[in-house]
Amino acid sequence: MSRRNPEQEESNPESRIPSPGTSAPIGVFDSGVGGLSVLREIRRELPAEDLIYVADSGYAPYGDRPEDYVRGRALAIMEFLRAQDVKAVVVACNTATGIAVDALRAALGAQAPVAWLVGADSFLGLTSWKRWRELLELSHFIVAQRPGSLLEGGLPTDLNAAVAGRWVEDAAALRTSAAGRILRLDQPLQAHSATDLRQRIAAGASWRGLVPPAVADYIAEHRLYGYAGDPAVIGMPPSPSL
Repeated sequence: MSRRNPEQEESNPESRIPSPGTSAPIGVFDSGVGGLSVLREIRRELPAEDLIYVADSGYAPYGDRPEDYVRGRALAIMEFLRAQDVKAVVVACNTATGIAVDALRAALGAQAPVAWLVGADSFLGLTSWKRWRELLELSHFIVAQRPGSLLEGGLPTDLNAAVAGRWVEDAAALRTSAAGRILRLDQPLQAHSATDLRQRIAAGASWRGLVPPAVADYIAEHRLYGYAGDPAVIGMPPSPSL
């Protein structure tokens, strides 16, 4: 881990963010475990990169929290990632991005790449978001296609005009500028969302087959998302995928 010069940081806050071409890691964070599928795709696209993933499971879900609370959690995680000398950040949480993207951009500085992961369904409805055009200037977009929610049907007219010329084919292109580019994940993510996973856990339905065994064990051990099963049952075979 490189050591930073406090005097340099004071005169240039953005010096805390290594340049995109360095060997520094890429940070990824989500309010829970849903972003693990994103982490897997980043690993597939950028196999030579070191990655740091933060799952804020102890404070999830964000959806029913006050905006100031979500903004505070996002900034706290960003400070942690900055302390790890990350060169770029991927926000794999729609709620955190919609509420805190401007604060995250201010905290990171104008030059650090920030990418927001969204499902294709959310991206298709982007024009219904408040200040949606500003989001295109504050961060990159990574659009993940889930089965049954693809982009081939065409974009709404306003969105299509706004994203013209922004699409890139290679994830590495997101590292060469701070914001404004859009990458489509050609590898479809699993059909079940993080919201669906949490609901299944809380309802006592089958869910272990939807996450890696180590993640399932962590959820059970710490009784996350309303889990009411036996926390002592660690390492049990996953239930069949649904």
